[in-house]
Amino acid sequence: MTDIQAVAELWSISKRKDMNLVVMTEEDVQRRWQREGFYLAQDAWVIVTTQGCVVAYADVQREEEQAGLMFALVVHPAYRGRGIGTLLLRMVEQRARELTYSFSTGEQVALCATVHSQNRLAKQLLEREGYTASEHFWRVSLERDDTLLQSLQEPEQEGPLTMDLYVDASQALASRVVAGRADSHVAQQYEVYQRVLRPAMTNAMLREEVVC
Repeated sequence: MTDIQAVAELWSISKRKDMNLVVMTEEDVQRRWQREGFYLAQDAWVIVTTQGCVVAYADVQREEEQAGLMFALVVHPAYRGRGIGTLLLRMVEQRARELTYSFSTGEQVALCATVHSQNRLAKQLLEREGYTASEHFWRVSLERDDTLLQSLQEPEQEGPLTMDLYVDASQALASRVVAGRADSHVAQQYEVYQRVLRPAMTNAMLREEVVC
């Protein structure tokens, strides 16, 4: 099994456990690894058992549209509650602080993660580590409809059309789960957690601070 296959399978197992109906394919993982500015050897981590099974994965990437960083963290359901998620989160944060130097001077950098509303353990971990929920959104997957795609001026694609509907967390009336299937669509609720980072200091910066 290749690395891409192992990570895609881990993601799929975890999503099913959390009642997440959005499919993660090998192509999705490959596209994630091929994003501009992402370096697999530095920006991603896996936890492997002595038998060679991938049981956890994490990565951190620069957001394409905002001044921030986003990360993904997945732990196999059978290996949760052992501190693996906390370990990976600390590694993500360390790398993220190093990446803050690519942003403009004085710019606040937020580290963000998207969490399925049913993933109680993930939300508890993030809240314990100082993250706060900043947004709610619903991901709606529609069965392919050529007329609808044309009306939305969407390019040709395979599989269902997926749309994200965002709601400001401060204006949300309630945090409620919307999940179901009605012939042609699936809608599920997600939450975006974020934490503002302080840049990691290099050895040169530390020496300068001591001298001053």
